[in-house]
Amino acid sequence: MTDLASLRLERIVERLLSPWQNAGGPGVTIGVVRDDVLHVHRSAGLANIELGVPSGRARPSASPQSASNLPALRSSCSLRTDA
Repeated sequence: MTDLASLRLERIVERLLSPWQNAGGPGVTIGVVRDDVLHVHRSAGLANIELGVPSGRARPSASPQSASNLPALRSSCSLRTDA
């Protein structure tokens, strides 16, 4: 992935996460995998509201092996960035 494509993807993910950035409510995590490589992993909001634990505290490994363990997820999710 080129630097420009990577920057564009980061900006798209940041826009998607913006509603959760300052929220004290439920959180969300977004991971973008392409060609078995984790390119983006970002979280916002809370993983545990009662304890105030932020989302994304446990970060996944960026190894190709970790991404290849999720074939159903990889094939069922997509985000078009050219629209």
